Amino acid sequence: MRKKLILLSLLVFVLPLFAFTWPFQHQTDLKTKTVHKSTTSVIRHSNKIWQKSIKDADIIDMDGQADSRGYIAYSMSQLKEVNKLVVKGTIIKLESMNNPNNMALTKATIKIDKILHGKKSLNGKTITVAFNGGVTTFDKWYAGLPSPKDEDHKVFIKYDEFPIPEIGSQIITGLLPANASEPSDYMRAIKNNKFDFKKTYVLGMPEFNLWVKKPNEKEFYLNNPLAAKKLVVNPTFDKGISGMTQEFNQK
Repeated sequence: MRKKLILLSLLVFVLPLFAFTWPFQHQTDLKTKTVHKSTTSVIRHSNKIWQKSIKDADIIDMDGQADSRGYIAYSMSQLKEVNKLVVKGTIIKLESMNNPNNMALTKATIKIDKILHGKKSLNGKTITVAFNGGVTTFDKWYAGLPSPKDEDHKVFIKYDEFPIPEIGSQIITGLLPANASEPSDYMRAIKNNKFDFKKTYVLGMPEFNLWVKKPNEKEFYLNNPLAAKKLVVNPTFDKGISGMTQEFNQK
């Protein structure tokens, strides 16, 4: 009889725990699914607008990488050392900018999926960056230069060493806070397009330290398709950056 009483007492305590735990877990799962569904909807809607904005634009391929910033990191410790933030995030929106003469930039909104280094409170938040390349017009791009066309015709500037990642892609990169007082055409363009500097960052050396995983792909890869040709002359950099790529995919 004593054993039965002990067993009944245990059940009295255990059952309420299950009763309270299940609804909370259920609510958490629903919240996660709702956030995921909301992000998916934003990505789908943003992609339609972006594809419409670049439709019928003449593509101009540019050699090299414009406006490289920061230092080339060839180890995770270096990547953390030279950047304020290191993040894994998802590109949820790309937007054309009102670009100044001889420049092409694209506004990207990134949802931070994981903070690998830096301010943990930014996890799950959105930030903005300006990618090199994007939509402008012939007269703006060739302002002051011999131009193949004079009319206000739409063009898409594509840098060979920095293709703009697709909407929905995951990225891993280092970031630095945007400095509004920096006297550069790049920063003036960001200010003129009314970026919120409280959540605007600058990519740290995107030529060699930006990794991308396209939607439905399994692995990250270095975003620069020409990086291998440049890195081959520096075995230390080549080996280190390749090791970082493997490390990201293992994790």
